[in-house]
Amino acid sequence: MYGSVKTTPNLNLTYRLFCLVLIAATLFSTAQAGEDTIINARQPEKIKLLVGKSIVLHSSRLINRVNIPNQNIAKATVLSPTEIYLEGISAGTTNLALWQKKKIFKFYDVEVVFDVSGLKHRLHEVLPEETQLQVFGSNNAITFAGRVSSAANLSKALEMANAYMPEKGKVINLAEAGGIQQVMLEVRIAEM
Repeated sequence: MYGSVKTTPNLNLTYRLFCLVLIAATLFSTAQAGEDTIINARQPEKIKLLVGKSIVLHSSRLINRVNIPNQNIAKATVLSPTEIYLEGISAGTTNLALWQKKKIFKFYDVEVVFDVSGLKHRLHEVLPEETQLQVFGSNNAITFAGRVSSAANLSKALEMANAYMPEKGKVINLAEAGGIQQVMLEVRIAEM
């Protein structure tokens, strides 16, 4: 007993039960918070979209809310409680979060790139001999890699890419031009 306060056995039992309930509630809410942290700490899945193209995402869980921070890059529309229509608007990167009730249960990194399939087709038509030239779309750029047979063909390919590229994009050239190397010599003739 503490001091002059006397406790009855029923009051002491009630106090102990109250403390046990309080501890159990604290442990439960801590476990829930830990579970949320684990869900949010997972590595996000990656989605790669083409500008102007779309996909439908299917979820095994019901979706209450969808969030994309940068809707200038991608837009999401909930089609049903388990389906989302995701559209690439412009080149860049953003995130997509799927919510159920008040919790994020799925997180994606979304990369939207230029569709280079049309450019590849045109390059094959104009320069069919350039089989080692590779073309990639990444963020707001079209990248050339590999090897071309001549500097003239590389110049043609770069011109085509610049014409194909939207205003905000850029062309990155990592390709090598082959062919005959020319060496310039300076010749001086001296009379004796």
